[in-house]
Amino acid sequence: MYKVPYRGKIRRVGQKNNKNRAALILEQIAGSLLILAILLSLSSIKASFIDNIMGYVKKGLSYDYTIDDGINGIKYVFNQIPVFRDRIVSVFQELGNFDSEQEMILPVDGPITSNFGMRIHPVFNDLRMHQGIDIEAEEGVPVKAALDGTVEKIDVDNELGNYVILKHTDRLKTLYAHLSDITVKIDDKVKQNDIIGKVGTSGIATSPHLHFEVWEDEKAVDPLTVINQEVKK
Repeated sequence: MYKVPYRGKIRRVGQKNNKNRAALILEQIAGSLLILAILLSLSSIKASFIDNIMGYVKKGLSYDYTIDDGINGIKYVFNQIPVFRDRIVSVFQELGNFDSEQEMILPVDGPITSNFGMRIHPVFNDLRMHQGIDIEAEEGVPVKAALDGTVEKIDVDNELGNYVILKHTDRLKTLYAHLSDITVKIDDKVKQNDIIGKVGTSGIATSPHLHFEVWEDEKAVDPLTVINQEVKK
């Protein structure tokens, strides 16, 4: 019996498996690009870069993706990474700093003359919240950074006098007040023990001392609850 020859394409099992494997790889690439895009956006990377990345990701998620798209997406990311390397590194540093093994230290050596909490104000003689601790020290004694961080703010306040705020992570900041001199500038990177100023009596102060505050998640906390235990002894 005469059989008409089959003129269609024969789909082999190996071809199907290869396509499934390619699709899986492309999905993984899309997922990786999405994660990278999120991390980069945390560091305020240029919107054009994020838009381009998201274009590749959307293609992958909609399965409208080819091998060339995957290769081009990877090339684009790696070509752009050197431009934003410092910002990418800073994201991971901030994510890791808060849980690092570095322990907070007291900015100056000296007796604590006023604790955190409600107190009678030494000048106004009324009951009010004291959002930090006061550490007695001589005029001009160097004030050191309690942790690694970045100088976020330098200002003058009627009560606090000259003060500096250091940002350590998105959750953690420290404040140093009544300074006679400030030796850092805004956006300076400082290491723990670096000198940021000197003890003084600026603002409202009855004697030379450092007013020191610790802020976690925009809330003032008792510095002695987070300070190096050895320092408190």
